[in-house]
Amino acid sequence: MSQGKWIKKTVATSIIASLLAAQQGLFVSEAVAQVVAAPAVKTGPALQAGTLGLSIPAGRNAGSGVSVAPGLDLSLSGLPSAAAPELGSVSAEAAPEIASVPQALPGSVSLPSAIIPSAIIPSAAPSLGSLKAASPSLGGTGAQEDEEDIPNSKPVGDYVTEGLRLAKKVAERVPLEAAAAFLTPKNYDEPISYPVEYPADAPKALDEVSLEPAPGAEYTPSPEDWADETVYFPLIDRFNNSQGSKPVGDPRNGRARHGGDLKGLTSKLDYIKEAGFTTLLINPVFVNAPDGYHGYSPLHFMGIDPHLGTMEDFKTLVSELHKRGMYLIFDLAINHAGAVFEYKGNAEWEGMDRPRKEISKWNYELYPDELKDPKHFSRRGVLNNWDDPDQKVNADFPPYQRRFDTANPETQDMLIQVAKWWIKEADVDGFRLDAYKHIAPSFWPRFHREVAAYAAKLGKKNFFRPGEILTHMNEEIAGAMGPDGINAAYNYPAYLHDLGALQGRAPTRLLEESVAANLKVLGDAARSLLRFVDTQDTYRFLDKGTPLGVLWVALSYVLFSMGIPLVYYGTEQAFRQAHVGHYDPRNREDMFPDGQYKSESSAGDQFNEDSPTFQQLKRLMQVRKELPALRRGAQYVRWADQNGPGIYAFSRIYNGQEVVVVMNTAGEARFADFFVDNSLSPPGATLKDRLDAGYSASTYGPQGGGSKLAVEVPAYGVRVLVRPAK
Repeated sequence: MSQGKWIKKTVATSIIASLLAAQQGLFVSEAVAQVVAAPAVKTGPALQAGTLGLSIPAGRNAGSGVSVAPGLDLSLSGLPSAAAPELGSVSAEAAPEIASVPQALPGSVSLPSAIIPSAIIPSAAPSLGSLKAASPSLGGTGAQEDEEDIPNSKPVGDYVTEGLRLAKKVAERVPLEAAAAFLTPKNYDEPISYPVEYPADAPKALDEVSLEPAPGAEYTPSPEDWADETVYFPLIDRFNNSQGSKPVGDPRNGRARHGGDLKGLTSKLDYIKEAGFTTLLINPVFVNAPDGYHGYSPLHFMGIDPHLGTMEDFKTLVSELHKRGMYLIFDLAINHAGAVFEYKGNAEWEGMDRPRKEISKWNYELYPDELKDPKHFSRRGVLNNWDDPDQKVNADFPPYQRRFDTANPETQDMLIQVAKWWIKEADVDGFRLDAYKHIAPSFWPRFHREVAAYAAKLGKKNFFRPGEILTHMNEEIAGAMGPDGINAAYNYPAYLHDLGALQGRAPTRLLEESVAANLKVLGDAARSLLRFVDTQDTYRFLDKGTPLGVLWVALSYVLFSMGIPLVYYGTEQAFRQAHVGHYDPRNREDMFPDGQYKSESSAGDQFNEDSPTFQQLKRLMQVRKELPALRRGAQYVRWADQNGPGIYAFSRIYNGQEVVVVMNTAGEARFADFFVDNSLSPPGATLKDRLDAGYSASTYGPQGGGSKLAVEVPAYGVRVLVRPAK
């Protein structure tokens, strides 16, 4: 197997180690890997992408004058690991094209390259395809791997495409059960079963409900700009319980119901607000089948699951949020129902040219009643190929989530009526749209037009509708946005591209590349992407050995870079996860003190407002709140290290103010010297650090014009530099 192919595989697998290859834990993950940094190796000078060059004043730390290219050790639970060759030890045949954001910065001076001394223009990193040293193949099956058809890609480019395709092969080599990750010594796999309880006060049919607001009803207006908001996402069953909560099954079983409920969540709203969050996103609260502790096996689309509470409890949660000036985003999972019926004969996918399968028996009642007609289900069998476009929107999610026929106009009518009813009934402020690309394309334009118009009639003129689109392609997200589409989306392309850089395992130029890609394809709509480092559908960002400072830098990037910040529960308390085996359910620990599904990092009462990470997050949130540029500003890359972890600097500019954010993903202090805006931060201006009152830096005028800023950043440090108001 060629060196280029091997190194691509290594990088691809490490990037997607944290990604689900599924939706909401309904089926197995497609990839898992553990990447451990080998001793750092100094190589040639790093390229300052997005700026003119690198100049280190005498006496400065020269740390940024070299790049760190850690060897990668890819360990696959019992398989031999192989270290990647040192980038500095091989020659480059051709320098890769470095992606960067447009350089037309307000008030800046662009210098012709002819006047820049060649001595300070460093060379680019070698392309992955140019590495010549021999290396063992991934997993030790070189002959078979060499036969694989691996598509070509840009040298610094889209190895994520390749990684997603190869991930399934990796998963086949990795055990799905990881030992020693949790405090309980036993892995439970017994099924959870009990008689389903349907709330007596929930409507059983759509013809029982009206969409006319009650006389005198008042609804909470939408925020002016969702980019101002910060989102916290707890998994209700695992977050906090109340007295009298209803756990079912062994509480040490990761797939049982552990007893977290709506009252428990409501009691912790002050904790969530104290951290700085303005918006709560929750998983579905519909009545679910016994396996649906997560909410994605719905049986009653207009009833609250009794294990979570009552409709009154839900309305109280929304009301208490609104009293605090906060908002609620409600996960509207309408792609499928739970295991409501069995097929007559086999349940296998047999294609669109075969008759729809017949139903042999119903396992559960389904509400509203009208949905129980077989014509509202696709009835094509269980999905077995995620690359098949027909299966994506017609087949059941494995193993038994029954797919609605969302191409049927009558089915569309009913699901849209359900959505409107929740807005009217509970005053929710937005819907998270689950499994977005698995619903018939004809459904979404109707949904968005009608739901947005209905919400606007109630005073919610900016009703939030983020789509959960698992993709590495910005184009796929852009295609779903627009007047008749989503007005926000999960930034999975950036998550997939950025993770290695944020964890200090890859060059910070990856961050520059993903911002450039977002802007190129989405333009201003990139402001509406939810930025995150972990969710219920990924590994937790921290593993057991990652320094805490790495998380703090990553949270800074989530909060200060372009987009809407999303933080998964427990991240603010530095929950950790072993990156081995299946991510789910080990990334869904009990947060409440008496929970029994605990890892070492989540043990004990985790609602600790004095913990280091909670306090750091609170500080970062306050800075974001105080500086509008960090929420609404245009973003310009100022510095990105090309060959390893280190400095990443960018400016956010809004209403005549430039805020310069300088991050250091390396475990040692680093220095960078870069151009800033010449009119907003002219030579001689002093910029003070909002995170460290004792630090400031002054701009200077380099030979040839413009304005530059020299900044030192400690290991895993962040600076937010602002010119004080006059």
